[in-house]
Amino acid sequence: MDLSALPLSQDGVLTIPNDVRKIPKNVFKNREDITKVILPQSLLTIGKHAFCSCINLEQVVTNCNLRVIEQGAFQNCFKLLTFDIPKTVHTIGRSAFNCCYHLETPIVIPRKVKELADSVFFNW
Repeated sequence: MDLSALPLSQDGVLTIPNDVRKIPKNVFKNREDITKVILPQSLLTIGKHAFCSCINLEQVVTNCNLRVIEQGAFQNCFKLLTFDIPKTVHTIGRSAFNCCYHLETPIVIPRKVKELADSVFFNW
């Protein structure tokens, strides 16, 4: 399935289909039209730079069994306000939330996290 061809709602909401297990690297990089992302319960991995520089992204709904957030997944998402890291996450890659200046606190790192790379929240 070509995720880059998924339609958005009129207000910029991107809903990832229920059968998706991994969002590939760079697939939504530099998309200025995305304001909100709804992740499916089936999702396990958000790939490297998957949403990097989505400068109007404000919210990610994470009602899923996510395990891995790869390097730079949300880097430079300047307007990102909310991202609740699911309790199932065990790996957060380098610079995953770098330059997400408006993330609301508190960001809770789940107990299952075994790998928390450098600069995850750098410039936050």
